[in-house]
Amino acid sequence: MDETATRPGRRPGQNKTKAKIIVAAEALFAKEGFDHTTIRAIARQAGVDPALVLHYFDSKQELFIAVMTPPQRMPHKIAKELANGNPETLGLRMATLFVSMLDAKSTNHIVVNVLKAAIRIPGAAVLLKRIMVRPILKAFKESALDHAELRATLAQSQLVGMVMTRYILKVEPLASLPPKELIAYIAPTLQRYLTGDLNVS
Repeated sequence: MDETATRPGRRPGQNKTKAKIIVAAEALFAKEGFDHTTIRAIARQAGVDPALVLHYFDSKQELFIAVMTPPQRMPHKIAKELANGNPETLGLRMATLFVSMLDAKSTNHIVVNVLKAAIRIPGAAVLLKRIMVRPILKAFKESALDHAELRATLAQSQLVGMVMTRYILKVEPLASLPPKELIAYIAPTLQRYLTGDLNVS
């Protein structure tokens, strides 16, 4: 048998090339955002032809979704941390968790860029729900709290507003508040949404 015969399946080089494209795209999306990152720039950073980028990903939008999809451990960690502990400290734990995540370079660009793109890219809206809605809702469904979906979305609205004001628009003085001070301000509001009386008939 000819050992040099071509075997079925993907060539090893193809996976390496795709990985290089993803690494390059992740770096550029994190630095420049979706609008200012081009396929040509990604290709140049990856050291490949632009046509090869579109061979693996049909569009910049598809590549963006692939790059920004968080590891499953990220939403799982959020849900786990919110589900464990006293319900009376849930607002503080939620505020601490999300502010810490947004102040960390490794995760800030995921939330910020996905939120920026959510209005124009349907897949980005799905990612935003995966990061900020589903983990909160999962924690609620595993608790005895009433109106789980309403409470989860109210909390999400507070967090999305905070991300937009502090990390995207950079409105002062909110943008420059120390993390601990920011957490102290938003935790009581989150707690009211999460466990307070909603006066829902």
